[in-house]
Amino acid sequence: MKTLVLVAVVVAFVSAASGCRRKRESSAAPPSVPVVDTEAAAASQTAGKAAPQAQRPASPPAPDFLPTAPADASLRLPVHQELTGAIHLYQMDHQKLPPDFTTLVREKYLPALPKPPPGKRFALDRNRLQVVIMD
Repeated sequence: MKTLVLVAVVVAFVSAASGCRRKRESSAAPPSVPVVDTEAAAASQTAGKAAPQAQRPASPPAPDFLPTAPADASLRLPVHQELTGAIHLYQMDHQKLPPDFTTLVREKYLPALPKPPPGKRFALDRNRLQVVIMD
């Protein structure tokens, strides 16, 4: 009887845990947002011609790596809970850490990248997988 109850509890836990994962909305890459070249548009308007507008894909500036904090920094520095949670969700879905914080926004784990307090920066304590706020 105890074995049956234990099996039922384990099955319920596994079912609940697998249902709590973040669902991927789409595997397709998001469309690039066109940016209007305002200088070309202004020049064509002053010349009296309606020239076609040049378009460039928008590319936000992004660091090309995930900053690393000293070992066990999360024990003595403040932890950013929202970024830490997004890192954990990304790692569960991809079995690896994201290459940078902006990937969490691109992959829809965060609505926007939070700004660190003035004079501070975010870094990952890789021993504890927590994002800390550093000087």
